[in-house]
Amino acid sequence: MNIRRWKLAIEGLVERRLDLTYQDLLRLPRIGAVVTSECAGNLPGGGMVGNAEWSGVSLAALLKHAGIKRDAIEVILDGADCGLDEGENVPVCYSRSIPLQKALARETLLALDMNGKPLTSEHGYPLRAVVPGWYAMTNVKWVRRIEVTDRPFNGFYMSKRYFTAKRDAVTGELVIRRVAEMGIKSQIARPRHGEVLKPRPYVIRGAAWTGAGRVERVEVSTDGGKSWRLAMQGEQRAPYTWIFWEYPWESPEIGQHTILARAFDDRGGIQPEAEDPERINRYANRWIQHVGVEVSSAE
Repeated sequence: MNIRRWKLAIEGLVERRLDLTYQDLLRLPRIGAVVTSECAGNLPGGGMVGNAEWSGVSLAALLKHAGIKRDAIEVILDGADCGLDEGENVPVCYSRSIPLQKALARETLLALDMNGKPLTSEHGYPLRAVVPGWYAMTNVKWVRRIEVTDRPFNGFYMSKRYFTAKRDAVTGELVIRRVAEMGIKSQIARPRHGEVLKPRPYVIRGAAWTGAGRVERVEVSTDGGKSWRLAMQGEQRAPYTWIFWEYPWESPEIGQHTILARAFDDRGGIQPEAEDPERINRYANRWIQHVGVEVSSAE
């Protein structure tokens, strides 16, 4: 990419179109955020979740500078990554939209740096969106255009991907909802599923996160959910970030055990016990992870 020729376009329902160079963005005031991001397709126990520190420019400031027209309701983030969709073999470029209210939230930014260094190409250089509290598919990489619109955007990656669908129990109609804000979720990091442990004290460890608010508590079961005990948890570093928790398993008995962890947030969110059997696709997967271990005295 020739960064001297690259520009970010802001257009649509705005008073004035903006065409900003990379140098223009570097001269603007910076904001930052530490954010936990999870892939919408991450399964319980999966590794598609991470935490990073981002620095960039306020999306709200850019939109206000362009002048938002009265009828605007959504903001489309258009990425430069184009190709054939692997599922339907159709040419498509990656675009997602967010409600205007979320676009104007003070924490939503267009990132130039990650963990104190300029973005790499892999992470979206020269510019990517960071939408704290929402699943990671909203954090569009390689942003090249932002469009303000007065109608819901139904592009390929809004209507064909990243939605939940289930049949209404009464009417039988298919109910479709866009995947957006992350829900409360906990995940066990240690021990691993299938691990063999010694019959001595062991510290079960993991992380928990939620889209907004904070993680209120995490509970752990070592008997497959028959009983639950409160885990000890660290402080949340910042809004929209995960917390680490641990549970001292003082006297594991020899034999097979199923370890579970469930989380609760301060908005009344509760991690579901199991996958919803009525759901047709697998996005926003938050059901309780099961980790099976064996406690053995064998050498």
